[in-house]
Amino acid sequence: MLGLRAGKGSTFNVIRKGKAKIYMNIDGNIKNLTFDNALYTPELRSNLISISKLGEKEAKIHFDKQGVQIMAADNTIVMKAK
Repeated sequence: MLGLRAGKGSTFNVIRKGKAKIYMNIDGNIKNLTFDNALYTPELRSNLISISKLGEKEAKIHFDKQGVQIMAADNTIVMKAK
């Protein structure tokens, strides 16, 4: 896959597509998250998460001045970021 848009006219190459597993420490509790259809893009220096794709999975997203919280459909916090 080539030429996906990253904003402001830039593009990046996608090498592979698959599952990505990460572990998040949420207030001392370890959460195991799996992202389906994750894109492997070694050119990018940061990881990107699609808010619209999370919304399709019924996740709730809350932004405030401290950062963002992602909650599952049952309102448990599964991810925090600054």
